[in-house]
Amino acid sequence: MSALRKPQESIKPKRRKPEKIFMRWTAGLYLVPADATAARQLSEKKFKIGQIVGVIVRKLRNPKFNRLVHKIGQLCVKNIDDFRHMDAHSVLKRIQLEGNIHCDEVAVKPAGVRVLIPKSVLESLRPVLALFGLGLTDTGLLIVRIPRSLSYESMDEAEYQDAAKRICRYISEVYWPSLEPWQIEEMASVMVDE
Repeated sequence: MSALRKPQESIKPKRRKPEKIFMRWTAGLYLVPADATAARQLSEKKFKIGQIVGVIVRKLRNPKFNRLVHKIGQLCVKNIDDFRHMDAHSVLKRIQLEGNIHCDEVAVKPAGVRVLIPKSVLESLRPVLALFGLGLTDTGLLIVRIPRSLSYESMDEAEYQDAAKRICRYISEVYWPSLEPWQIEEMASVMVDE
């Protein structure tokens, strides 16, 4: 009797992110390579004339505005006692969490907690959990906020500007009520030019 051999498991190669090639929108309503590097990248793809290709189209963010948001974080470190021990990036993440600014929410089952803590006690914890940006479902799942990345790759210009405005508004309302959101943004923009 011959033993049956198990088919070898196929090892799938790691998926690579699609290569981004920067294009420029022209008056004739055409997308063309933005520069010589993009033109070279396209030619290496060996596309045929008339061939249909998929393109990820995103408006690139303004680099100066990108620096502005990080300067807002630095401004908080320098001027708000609650943030003195933090770096600018950590300040931005904390504000995103507290203000629920461009965060994803995920429901997770806390291991063992539901069994150990009666539902009535969990209900009384709702306000305390909310202080930490956490929620609780009726079935006892913990709702956790995860701040989205503010990186170039993760957000387009409109999303990023919305996040920046909401961050300034939150700082003004919670940590720096003597300033309006536009004043915080203006102070940070002066820092960008330094």
